[in-house]
Amino acid sequence: MKTVHLKSIGLVALVLLIGLWLAATLVSTPTVVDAARKPTKTPTLTPVPQRLLCPTATILEQLVTCIINQGPYSDGAGYVEPTTQQKSDWQTVVNSMMNGNCDFALPASLAPVMTIKTFTDSGNGRNYCVLYETADVNANGKVDKGWGTFITYNASTKALIIHSPHPVYDMTTENEAIGVFKGTSARAFLLMGDHRNASSVSACQSGYYISDPAHDVRDVFNPTTVQIKSYFGSNPYWTIQFHGMAADSCSTHVYMSNGFSALPPAGTKIWQLHDAMHANHPTWSIDLAGQGSCSLNATTSTTGRIVNGVSITNACNTAATNNTGYFIHIEQDPNYRTASDWIPAINTVWP
Repeated sequence: MKTVHLKSIGLVALVLLIGLWLAATLVSTPTVVDAARKPTKTPTLTPVPQRLLCPTATILEQLVTCIINQGPYSDGAGYVEPTTQQKSDWQTVVNSMMNGNCDFALPASLAPVMTIKTFTDSGNGRNYCVLYETADVNANGKVDKGWGTFITYNASTKALIIHSPHPVYDMTTENEAIGVFKGTSARAFLLMGDHRNASSVSACQSGYYISDPAHDVRDVFNPTTVQIKSYFGSNPYWTIQFHGMAADSCSTHVYMSNGFSALPPAGTKIWQLHDAMHANHPTWSIDLAGQGSCSLNATTSTTGRIVNGVSITNACNTAATNNTGYFIHIEQDPNYRTASDWIPAINTVWP
């Protein structure tokens, strides 16, 4: 009987041990299973935009061609209006560039969109500071905003600014403008970043779109003009805009104005350019505002109005009344848009 009792005790102890082991297993197993089944939260990542840097461009002309090829330079959508902060920061960058700075960190509002860098032209060995749009968030091979390009040549001694406000639409004027900028050693170059009809939003002037910097100010093109005007202050400077008119739309090959329909004052730079071009191209028909019957006088140009003293807030609806002579608007037939035709005359007037 004693032996049987001891065996019973041993059996009970064994059962208790097994029970404790099962209990421990049952308690711990759910924790392991729950941990294994708990979904892992996917971190939110900020997309890093692809950058369209035009790395194969070695001269300014190639750089501008590349920029045009990757921008919204066709009819329809593509232009995105910059915010008030972006316009303000853009002006800060322009001011810094005009003061000889480059390769600095862009403001937070512009850094995701733009690139600034020193570009060395292999053709002439000169260094230029280039601010251009490079971000391509959706990786479609096109930049995302259509704002534009600003280039400075800080070794320049000329108070001369070259504009291309209607690239592609005014065919080849973008090539002409960058060629003139480079060939005349001008101080700065401004290229609009889109086709003038790359938006469906109406401009402040009827019949146009906000993507057209000649008829609206919701861009960085006109704030650049404001900042350059501020940079020169009371000192004289000149802005030359190259435009293209349809063949035979006027009874002249080239038509120039200061943004007014009246004949410019005698002896001013526009007259000097007119005379220098006539001397170099005696077979060309070249008229100034007030000569002939052409009506392409740029009287509604928002950029011209700003250069001639109208504030940017009033430039849409207020005509300029003071001809400073600093705005030179050039309309050209298709066969008269070659940089090499203009460079000698411009260098004569702005040596």
